[in-house]
Amino acid sequence: TMSTNNGVKQRRGKGNAPLDKTNTNDERTAQRFSADDHLTRAEATVQQNKIAAQELYAQWRQHLQRISYLLVFVSFHMAQTPMTDCIKDMKEANAGEQVIDGKQAIGMIIYESMSEIVGICLCACLAFFLSMKPHGDFSSPAYMCSAALIPLQVGLYKQTKRIGCTGDMDLLREDSDRAFPIGVV
Repeated sequence: TMSTNNGVKQRRGKGNAPLDKTNTNDERTAQRFSADDHLTRAEATVQQNKIAAQELYAQWRQHLQRISYLLVFVSFHMAQTPMTDCIKDMKEANAGEQVIDGKQAIGMIIYESMSEIVGICLCACLAFFLSMKPHGDFSSPAYMCSAALIPLQVGLYKQTKRIGCTGDMDLLREDSDRAFPIGVV
């Protein structure tokens, strides 16, 4: 600190600068430009973050699309198991005294694998939704259809326990448990 001729102490560097209104106006202008610069920089940062988030969203959506194609193929594979088991059961039943005609056989195969057929439809709807250009939202018919198929598939899974296609307990296989539907996951 320094003393002045009035006996009042002032900090160094302040000196006896006269109070003039142009000095304070210049400071206010500098502060205003400084605030405008901060605002401009903040807007630029927000824009960069928005672009980065959009790129991340696009990459995530592409990844989900690839997974959905894989789910369609896995759903087809899962549907193969109850269908082949049902065909084997019908062949064994036809070898005995029971005769199953073609229409009845097709109906039994479809009934036995209904949960898996719904799973194929669910996964196909999801794959279609993820491949839409421009991107659909959650009000898209493909997404709403896939969301509506989830409770149906879970209900069919719970309802149709594996007891054999013909209902004959003698033909029941030990390894005939139904796998949980992958499209629900």
